[in-house]
Amino acid sequence: MRSTASAAISAVRRKIDGIMSAIEDGLYQPSMKQRLAGLEAERQVLEDRLSNTKAPSPVVVNPNLAEAYRRRVAELESLLDDPESRDEATAAIRSMIDDRGDAAGRRWRFA
Repeated sequence: MRSTASAAISAVRRKIDGIMSAIEDGLYQPSMKQRLAGLEAERQVLEDRLSNTKAPSPVVVNPNLAEAYRRRVAELESLLDDPESRDEATAAIRSMIDDRGDAAGRRWRFA
């Protein structure tokens, strides 16, 4: 949300700068005043929304997460080496990646 709002504000500012450059170059038209007023109002609305938007919470990672995964991967390596334990290893792998998604919000299941 914040990045989208920031991008929209930048786009509006570029439009305002374009109109101002045209006016400075002597290309003033009465319709430019209305368009400039509309863009200024749009910029203000976007900036107000952005200032009222909470910054995303920082991601808190368990400090032991890397060690826990290292141990699980080591266990999986030993299970995969044993033909009798492969089913157990497959189940353990699936438990690690059972229900995940990506940054675009797409979800998938491994089951």
